[in-house]
Order: sequence, then structure tokens, then C-alpha cells
Amino acid sequence: MPGFKTGYRDYDDDGYGNPFKSKEFYSEEPGYVEDNTDCDDYDSNIHPGATEIGGDGIDQDCDNSDWPVLNTYYRDNDGDGYGAPNEITESASQPSDYVTDNTDCNDDDSSIHPGAIEIYGDGVDQDCNGSAPNRPNLVSPLNDSLDVSLTPTLITNIFSDPDAGDTHLLTEWNITTMDDFSKSTLYEGSTIYLTSLRVPDLALEENTTYYWRVRFYDNNLNTSEWSETSSFTTLQTQNDINENGIPDTLENDTIDLNNDGIADIEQVDEIKSLNTVVGDGQIGVSLNESETITEIVEINSIDSETTSEVVRPHNMLLGLFACRFTVTNPGDTANVTIHFSEAAPANATWYFYDSINGWIDNSQYAVFNDDRKAVNLVLKDGYYGDADGIANGIIVDPSGFGIASWIKGAVSDLYTSQAITTATIGFDGINLDLNTLLEGNYVSMILPGIYDFSVSAPGYEPQTFSGIKIEEGYVVTQDIELLPLCQKVTHTSPFSTTNNTAPTFTWEEDRAYSWYQLWVGYPNDDKVFAEWYDSADICSNGSCSVDPPLDLTNGNYEWYIKSWNDNCTIWSDSMAFTIQIGGTPPSKIAHTSPSGTTQDSTPTCIWVEDPASTWYKFWVGFPNGDKIFAQWYDAADICSDGYCTVTTEIESIPGDYEWYVKSWNDYGKVWSDGMSFSVTE
Repeated sequence: MPGFKTGYRDYDDDGYGNPFKSKEFYSEEPGYVEDNTDCDDYDSNIHPGATEIGGDGIDQDCDNSDWPVLNTYYRDNDGDGYGAPNEITESASQPSDYVTDNTDCNDDDSSIHPGAIEIYGDGVDQDCNGSAPNRPNLVSPLNDSLDVSLTPTLITNIFSDPDAGDTHLLTEWNITTMDDFSKSTLYEGSTIYLTSLRVPDLALEENTTYYWRVRFYDNNLNTSEWSETSSFTTLQTQNDINENGIPDTLENDTIDLNNDGIADIEQVDEIKSLNTVVGDGQIGVSLNESETITEIVEINSIDSETTSEVVRPHNMLLGLFACRFTVTNPGDTANVTIHFSEAAPANATWYFYDSINGWIDNSQYAVFNDDRKAVNLVLKDGYYGDADGIANGIIVDPSGFGIASWIKGAVSDLYTSQAITTATIGFDGINLDLNTLLEGNYVSMILPGIYDFSVSAPGYEPQTFSGIKIEEGYVVTQDIELLPLCQKVTHTSPFSTTNNTAPTFTWEEDRAYSWYQLWVGYPNDDKVFAEWYDSADICSNGSCSVDPPLDLTNGNYEWYIKSWNDNCTIWSDSMAFTIQIGGTPPSKIAHTSPSGTTQDSTPTCIWVEDPASTWYKFWVGFPNGDKIFAQWYDAADICSDGYCTVTTEIESIPGDYEWYVKSWNDYGKVWSDGMSFSVTE
């Protein structure tokens, strides 16, 4: 009858009616609606347009399917359990020969994968942590140099590495008197002295030929080959003509530091003493009934002020005392007594020094006598109190008493409070070679004074503190928080080709940022989706993840992330991915003509036919992007014999033009590159 309507029962009051329960009514009927598309009228969460929860066995959106949860898998061609990062598929279940890992760097060799045993120097990256650094070159001393100082500075070329972004972590320095390096004179690894190293005092002997080599480590612990070997011969100083192990200019004929009634100069096999170069005093070493020391080879006095401008103890009244011993067996522990002509101050500590490791508080191995005019030392070949760094039967010990002030602290990220392990620290423009490799912490001796204190690290704003007061014998703690520079985020997925039309977008979290914008679009910068997200809502455990409401069609896409905080905003680089479901998406066409210069004011445009494309959009305009003409064409109407032809429907005036073609089918679309042409009179 006229005016009557059909209504459908809406039990769950979701606005969608039960198609099997209807009635006719003239006016509105409570509990009935005109819609009849509900597939479960007893659950308001189920109806057309509801959000589908894949894989739960329920058809929430009434499309007669419960689409599966798609997981990402990576091809594992060699069966080692590690997948190739660029061979990706998405599936509800794990396909054969696919794994969830994507860290393999060679998926054709099962012996190559993260965690494999690295074979150094074979040119193969077994553990997938990058290539080894390039082999170092030795710069100075030149090969076969003569009359070289007893404390030469060894110099190499600068670090280089095939892997972009790898940094120089450590250098191993090796000196020996044997050209096969079967026994070393010095063997040290240093994270500070990377391309130059001053050899410690008394490590080398006069008029002796030495061979040396180095190798580099990168920040992934990849190791270069050893450099080629170079040699040098030390000079003959004539400083110890009587060969008693004491510099002639520092000998003292009367001093008796061990108070046995015999001048020390008369029993140099038991005690060697000398005048100090600072403090107008004397210092000496005796064997202290040590059973492992075979000889006190030589001794010397060093002015501690020559070691560093600001990083050293103060009040070193007698300077540094250097001595070299031989022990019975490599690695032996030795006991000696160091005697002084005047008592060490009550608050003085025993410090060990060498040019490689700097100043070290050695008090745990040193016990002062009651009158503080002697200290009993325990030294270990190749370990504490030995400056040559290797258990070789020789102990080289430069040490002395003094009072030290210290500065220490931790360097961390302002936003995340995470330790910064790459910071460099300096005082008043002097780079102290301090770093924060150890969990962001730093510590250094420093002379008393007032300093300007600077800290810098890659990726952070440098910071300077003025007027830092260092008092005698005190420890100053200065913790630093550095502000990150704007850093681009690193994408994770999607990339490559996927059949998921609503992919999850993930990227590495940067805790410096409080907001992120996700942008998804086509390669020509046409936007599909853009939305801002609070990082607290989408990020956890170092990763950010977003499931935007997308239903993408076949084709090529790009996505970006804009990171934001109160101090900076920065876009990421782009990451491309392709949606491919069912058939083959179209390909980017190849232009034929026009190009170059033409006098035809209505030129015919020709391109190579793409068999997969069913429609083409032809676009022509100016180089600045302004459109003159755009039109869709059915491929069947304009293509034959492998080519497609369109005649421009405009009168081109003389000038420069560009034209593009968008290829389309049911499985995707893609723009061509541009082709330029010019119309002349």
C-alpha cells in the first residue's frame, strides 16, 4: 500500500537490521530499521563497517570472511635459521623455507650468519657484522731508521673501513726485537691512542733494532690485517758509560737510602739509587728479598710535569722514578722497595704512569713504611705496575708518590637518561682524550684550578660549563645531560612487496621525540594518509608501531615519518613498498616520442605498450608542474602492435613541455618518468 515501509528487526540496537525478521509499517516502528545487512543481530560489535579482528573466528564486518592475521616471514634459502632481509612474504602461517629472522647477510651460505665464528683476515664476513677495516700503513719512524729516540712516537695512517659509518675503536701496537714477533717487547691495545703512540720510558734499550706493527679494530670488533712490518734502531746515548744502570749525570756517590752503612753506588746489584731531576732529592730501588727478580736492569728520574698539562697528580715532590727489572718467568710477581730521601706527605698516594694508559692509582699494590720514606711494591709482569703491557719477563715501572685531585661523572641523553658512550671531554680547549666508553662514565686526574669544561658527542649539541673549581685532593662530580640533535628515524617495515592491503608500519623508537607523524602516499607525492601519534601511545621496547585505517590497492607506495619535540622537527628518508594481490600490477612505461625539439604544435605521443595495463592516463604540462591537458584512455583504443599513441588535443605554443603516462589495471597503478620536448616556430 502507498506510504508503507519495510522494517527489519534491530535487536542489538547497532543500526543494522536482521534480514530474516521484517514487518511493514506506516510510521517509524521502535526496534526496527530500514537496513537489512546485519549478520549477527545479537552483538552490537558485529555489523557492516565494524573493525575486523583477523584470525579470531568471527566475521565482525559481515563480509562472509574472517581474514587471517598476516605475519612477516623472510626467505631462509641456506637453512641456517637466519632470513634474507629483502626476500619477504606475509602469511597467516609460516611457509616452508621462511623464518621470522631477517638478519642474514648471505642466504646462500649456511656458515655465514649472525653469531657465526668470524675467521679474521680471510675477506669473508662470517658473523654479518660488517667488513674488517683496511690494513694500516706505518708512517713514522720510517723503515730502517737509525738513531731513533728511546721513547719514540709511533705514527700510522688514519683509519678507513669499507663499511660506511664504521668507526675506529681500538689499535693494537706491537714492538719486538724478533722479526717473527715470537716474543714481544711491547704489546698494547689502546682506545685512546689510535694513530700515534709514545713508547713508555725504559721500554726500549739503547742501540737495539726493533720491529713494529699495528692493526685496527672497528666498532663491531672487526679486525684488520696486521700492517707490514717496519724496523728502527735506537740511538746510543752514552748516558751510562760505566754500564751500572744509572744515568751518569744522576749518580750519587754517598747516598745510603737503605741505611745499611754502605753507599748504594757500591752495591748496585742490590740497590740502585740516583738524584732526582726535580725536588733536589734522591730515590732508589732495592730487591726486598724478592725471589723472582733476576736483575735491576736500569733506573731513571722523570719530571712528572712533562707527562701532561693538566692530567697528573700534583705535589710529586721527587717526580717519577722509572725502573726496569727482569724476572725469572714471564708473568711472575715481584716485590721491591722504593726508598726516598724525604718522607712522602701523609695524604700522598702511590701512582703508576705510562704513556699508553696514563695515570693509575696503584695504592692497592703499595704499602708505605711507618716513616713514609719507603714504599713496598708488588708488581706483576704484563699486568699491574708493568708499562710494556705483556708478560715477557721484563717489568717496566714508572711510578711515584703524589697528591691527586679528580673529576668524574656520567654523560647521558637529556630525554632518555641513557648513557652516552661516545662523548669527548676537554678543559680550557685541551682535549684530554677522555671518553665515556664505560657505560657513559668518565674519570680523570686533574691539577687544582678553575676550568672551562666542555663535552661533545656525535649526534648531540656540545655543552660547556664555565668556572669548574678543582680543589687540592678533592673529587669533583660533574654529571652532564646532552641535548640530542635532530635525528631521522629508521624504518623497519613495510618494505619490498606485500599482499597486505592494511600493513602495520613500524620504525625504531627515538626517545628524544614525543610525537610522530606517519605519511603514506604514492611515489609522485600524492598523499593517501597522514596522521600524528603520541609516542607514548605507539612506542615500547625501542620500537614504534601503527595500524592506520588503510585499504590499499595494488601499486607502489612510499612512507615517511616526521619526528617532533619541543626543540626540533625532522622528516625521515622515504621507504618504498609495493602492494600486489592477485594479478600482475602495471609497469612503468617507456616513452618513445616526442623528445627533443619539434615544430609540430600538436605532437603525437608514443610509448611502449605495457601488456598488463588496461588503462592509461596521459598528462602534458609545463616543466614547473602546471597542467595543460590530462585524459584517461582505454588501452584497447590507443594501443596496437606493441605501442600506444595519443595525439595532443591542444595547440602547443612555442616553449618547453613535459609529458607523463600513468599505467593502470585492477592490481595497481604507476606513473612513468617524465619526458621533455620543446616546440619551436
